[in-house]
Amino acid sequence: MRSSSKIGKAALVLVLAMFGGVAFAGECKRDQGELISHELKTKSNLICIAYSDDGVVMSIYRLGALEVPLARNMKFLDVDDIAEESVRLEPSGDGFKIYLEYPKNIYVVEFGLDASSVSGSFTQIKLNAVEASSPPQHMNLVLNASVMAGLRFETLTISQIFDQSVLHLGHPLSARITAQKSNVSPSPNATSLPAQYLTLGDKVEINDFHNGWVKISCRANENQVEGWIPLVDVL
Repeated sequence: MRSSSKIGKAALVLVLAMFGGVAFAGECKRDQGELISHELKTKSNLICIAYSDDGVVMSIYRLGALEVPLARNMKFLDVDDIAEESVRLEPSGDGFKIYLEYPKNIYVVEFGLDASSVSGSFTQIKLNAVEASSPPQHMNLVLNASVMAGLRFETLTISQIFDQSVLHLGHPLSARITAQKSNVSPSPNATSLPAQYLTLGDKVEINDFHNGWVKISCRANENQVEGWIPLVDVL
């Protein structure tokens, strides 16, 4: 998410300026040296994302009052996010959503009409198909409501909403073990002594999530296995 070099960033700005890859049309304003990468008009607001080598600014304007932004954020996105073309904006009711899309993960945060607070956020992780003929599984990790209640658009950072320590499992799902050997621990931490283990290809039911660990249950060698394994063992 933060892998591009400064040379790559500068090249992106130059190429977009030369070939018109940036949407200048519309009402989004930019400071000197900035380019507009994204522009979204909802029922009531205009959302603008502008960037330069110095960083990325997201601004929210009320339609009909475009001189002063309702809110502005300079911490959430990085120029690398723009360079990797991972950012997408979508309307959502009276508000909007920001997507950060990568091959294995999708990060989503949603804002309401006033654009001041976070109204929803989740991480979607792509897992291998349970059966060869089945589509891939998607694990949804949802931001804890108590954490979300204290967040504000203008100070929001990616680490605040996608930190695994503040996420919980959206719904149970099935998965396959992808590690050669996966130790099953009685609690979700690396110091717990494993009581049992699973092997590559074993099918498990994922029932809970905690800070990088998933709680699983399955039948293995005619025994019922329950406990916690690292999330990476099913990726």
